[in-house]
Amino acid sequence: MHVNQNTLRESIKAQLNDIKSDNNEYQTIARFLRTKQIVYKYFGTNNEYYKTISALDISDLSKFYSNNISSSYALFVTNFTLSLIDAIDNDLLSFRADTEIRALEVAGEFIDYATRILDEINNEGGHPAAVFALAGIGLESFLRQLALDKGLINVISEFNFDRIIDLLRQHSIIDKSDLKNLRVWADYRNDAAHGNFDKVKSPELAENVLQSIRLFLQKIEFSLLATDK
Repeated sequence: MHVNQNTLRESIKAQLNDIKSDNNEYQTIARFLRTKQIVYKYFGTNNEYYKTISALDISDLSKFYSNNISSSYALFVTNFTLSLIDAIDNDLLSFRADTEIRALEVAGEFIDYATRILDEINNEGGHPAAVFALAGIGLESFLRQLALDKGLINVISEFNFDRIIDLLRQHSIIDKSDLKNLRVWADYRNDAAHGNFDKVKSPELAENVLQSIRLFLQKIEFSLLATDK
């Protein structure tokens, strides 16, 4: 799926402007991490912006509250986001490949769509089987792309889902608890797909699964951000 770069540019700038406008010094570490995540997520690591923000030690940032340097770091984050917005406006940064961007976003889009369907079901009634199915599709697409990016498979369709998550576990990309949860979530998706609707009839269960998958995806994304140097 191709990403419209003008739309993407405006979305990134909106996120950066939101970070820039938050002047609360006690949020500086969060602002720093969000900015770093945006640079990594959309532009990768091979650029001066990522190298600059990565050169700051997060342990130094955490010393704000005892040595009165929070104002300097807060100003740095503000100026950094302004410079980044200017670079985006002037087309000075190259986007990561579409596949890499989609690997980080597509699952979230499925989860958001599944959440909207669940909201309709909660308000108007209905069976949540589609929620489990959509969540499973988004999750699998993310993990397949992740396995491909990590060189664990040669093509996106290689192996079944169980084999994909086993490979991710063997290479310590997910942990033992993740593997257990992924198998449970895959079972729910299969029940929905194969008509075992009695096993996926609870809207409360659907909501819990969506929340858990969202947290898992956030965990993986931050893990990639921390290790991709």
